[in-house]
Amino acid sequence: MEKGGGQEWSNLIYSMGVKRVYSERILRELEERMEWVFEVGKPQEISNVIYALSYLGYDYKLINGVEYNTQECCNLLYAISISGKIYETGEEEVNRLINRIQWEEVTREGVNQINVFRCFAECEGVEVKLVKEVLEEGFRSKQSEGSKSFENEVCKELERWGYGGFEREVSPFEVEREIFKIDIAWRGEKVALEVDGPTHFLRGTDGKLRRDGPTKAKKRLLEGLGWKVVRLSSRRNEKLKKMEEEGRRKFWKKKLGKVGIHPEVK
Repeated sequence: MEKGGGQEWSNLIYSMGVKRVYSERILRELEERMEWVFEVGKPQEISNVIYALSYLGYDYKLINGVEYNTQECCNLLYAISISGKIYETGEEEVNRLINRIQWEEVTREGVNQINVFRCFAECEGVEVKLVKEVLEEGFRSKQSEGSKSFENEVCKELERWGYGGFEREVSPFEVEREIFKIDIAWRGEKVALEVDGPTHFLRGTDGKLRRDGPTKAKKRLLEGLGWKVVRLSSRRNEKLKKMEEEGRRKFWKKKLGKVGIHPEVK
């Protein structure tokens, strides 16, 4: 890509996030020009770039002191949360972003983004000032039929090999919340089994898949709360279904055994 302005880079990177694709070449090129792009870019363009980079799971450095509007502030608070950059950003800049929010302008999406930010801030021990009466907890993302089917398959497989005591859609927090629910959990052992369908992955221009920023962030949050996290992708599950029964049994014995989950003795 030619040098381009902030708008061009903003449109390009944001579209990569929306389409769930990434190009290492373009991201490396942006990294080389990041300082310049942020210097010439408007607040909306800068916030769009940062938001998209966090979704793509790519590193960046936040530029402090920019005069963002309410939605841009919500986007940035969400972005620094899933990128693990709350500490790096600093309490002063974080609270400056919060103070710029006009709470009557916050959209439903913005409230959800701020709830995500609050979870990470509390987990990381960062003190922030929020207008808590504006925040709601009822924004649990709906599972697609494909995700439900995948999760159902895994639960039946676990039961087939004698694994019990697990629950579905479990809150990892001491006080129940409707976000970051664990797909399959053993509460007592604090073991989380996350089943990652296609919507958890980005496709590279080289054809390779990798987990997106929010999926990586959820794992980091759960581990920060003391949970041991095990993952199973839908692609791995499709390969499992083609294996002989003994091979599948051994797979689960190894995968869950390393986190202290064993079949029930009959």
